[in-house]
Formats: sequence, C-alpha cells, structure tokens
Amino acid sequence: MQKLYEIVFIINSFLKEKKIFLIIKNYKKYINKKKGNIIYEENWGIKNLKYKIKKNDIGYYYLLIYKISSKYIKKIIKKIKNDKNIIRYLIIKLDKHHINYIQKKYKIINNELL
Repeated sequence: MQKLYEIVFIINSFLKEKKIFLIIKNYKKYINKKKGNIIYEENWGIKNLKYKIKKNDIGYYYLLIYKISSKYIKKIIKKIKNDKNIIRYLIIKLDKHHINYIQKKYKIINNELL
C-alpha cells in the first residue's frame, strides 16, 4: 500500500541551475520508477541558511509531495545520503491529519492525497 510523503531537499546552491534541475528530475524519475506518484512539487528557490551546512551559507530548496510504497523509503534515503549535492533533506510521512492542511496550503483539490 502506498503512503503519502513530503520531502524537502536543500541542494548545493553553487551548482548551475541546469544541474540543480537535473538532480531534481532524477529523484522524480526514481520515485516514478518505483511506482510512486508525484502529487505536488514546488520550487522554493535559493534561501539563506540559519547556519552553515557543509560549508554552505545558502541552499536551493525544493519540495516534493508523493505517494510511494514504504518499502522504498530506505532506498530513497540511501540515494540521498550518497548524493554529495544534497546538503540536507527532510522526509515526513504524512497522516490523515496532514492531508487537509496540505490540500489547503498547496491548493491541491484532487483526491490523490487520500
């Protein structure tokens, strides 16, 4: 059974924009390859970090909300940890209490979150 997850990437902002979008595209392709489904994505762009992370003052933020079988989450985490261009990430498993909030915040009207 697929579950709903939210991931925020902080990507090394010193990379060229083309390379950043290629990294994001590869993760989206990986999720789809594992029979996952991207529900929503949002480019938050470059933001200042509150403190240095891996010698970076700024990072490129990107949000993905997706459905995937929980058996693939460890593989996604392993892939991210091996990617030196991702300076920080956060994956959250969303439950039914988050669904209404997500639908309102990101204006997702379809029932794909259920």
